[in-house]
Amino acid sequence: PTQTCPVTTRQIDVGDAFIRSNVVFRNGKIYYPQTVALPAGGITTNSRLAAQWTVLNTDGTFSDGGRLEDATATRINGGKNYGYPSLSVNKSNDMLLGFSEFESDDYADSGYAVRLGGDPAGTLRDPLIYKEGEDYYSKVFSGTRNRWGDYSHTMVDPVNDADLWTVQEYSRLRVGT
Repeated sequence: PTQTCPVTTRQIDVGDAFIRSNVVFRNGKIYYPQTVALPAGGITTNSRLAAQWTVLNTDGTFSDGGRLEDATATRINGGKNYGYPSLSVNKSNDMLLGFSEFESDDYADSGYAVRLGGDPAGTLRDPLIYKEGEDYYSKVFSGTRNRWGDYSHTMVDPVNDADLWTVQEYSRLRVGT
């Protein structure tokens, strides 16, 4: 609101559905997060991005999973798009899913959602944005992609094996042009 964006806006590169974050083996299950474009078939003007999490049994069969998504979002309508998720699981099977939130009418935010071990299958509690973006973001280095997602991670606290911590990116205030 207090910053002037460039005339040509740059969308943040959300990568693909490749598993970019840690895969967690915990209590006999395999957990992993990924960014997915919906509906399936690639990113279009009407696509939305979701943070998907999957839990597998050790034989590779599906055990649980779900998505953090805004079903009304598209790339251009101001809805919430979620990307670059990371997760961790504690001794009680509580899961913390960290993510970046992108909207066409707002700056890139940091957030997380929780799933307690006793919660119904396929569910997450409401997401919380813990750091609002402060400015537009543009980092192209020597290419054309507006890179994002290199500094996000979620872990269980090694001291008590109960607390969960996440570090997620947000667009901070620029210190120059």
